[in-house]
Amino acid sequence: AQQKGTDRPIPKFNRKDQADFYPILRKRVNKYFEDNQLSRHYDGRMIRKTVLILSCYLLTYALLLSNAFDPIYLLFFAIAHGFFTALIGLNIAHVAIHGAYTASPRLNIIIGLSFNIIGANDFMWKCSHNNMHHSHTNIVHHDVDIDQIPLIRLNPHQDRWWIHRFQHYYIFFFYSLTSIAWVFIRDFAEFFHPKVDGKRKT
Repeated sequence: AQQKGTDRPIPKFNRKDQADFYPILRKRVNKYFEDNQLSRHYDGRMIRKTVLILSCYLLTYALLLSNAFDPIYLLFFAIAHGFFTALIGLNIAHVAIHGAYTASPRLNIIIGLSFNIIGANDFMWKCSHNNMHHSHTNIVHHDVDIDQIPLIRLNPHQDRWWIHRFQHYYIFFFYSLTSIAWVFIRDFAEFFHPKVDGKRKT
């Protein structure tokens, strides 16, 4: 079978021979948390981390807006602000949108809105990351997270170009543009497309 409008075959997974894999894995993971008396959701450490990240994000933002420092200090504040911006996405919003921050679905939705504070969009992240990346992890032409920039080769099954031998040098430049492309291009392109890589947005 192929996706409509493309020549890409729809990935098929062998569920028959691995029917017991997920239930057994889930049982073992739950047992690990029970045996070690750990919460499967947030605890005091997660709360402290969240407060620290958000506080540093707001502090560096305020320092940048103050215009009360020399340019060299403002550059330092900008770098620090970018760092804590990334931490909001990776350590707070990401976890919440996966439904793992708290046991409350509604509270996870509210916390996931922190993605919107940093210029991303929680709905589009759920569509492209949760649905497409985690459903087809590292599968070329189906995992949107590895197919974004052709100049960066992240999978041995992707086309190999001569320039890829130098990607460990220039990859950081493209990574620095990720947020800009995300905010001004990717989210809009995926939102106005009826499907995200052949799959309906839900």
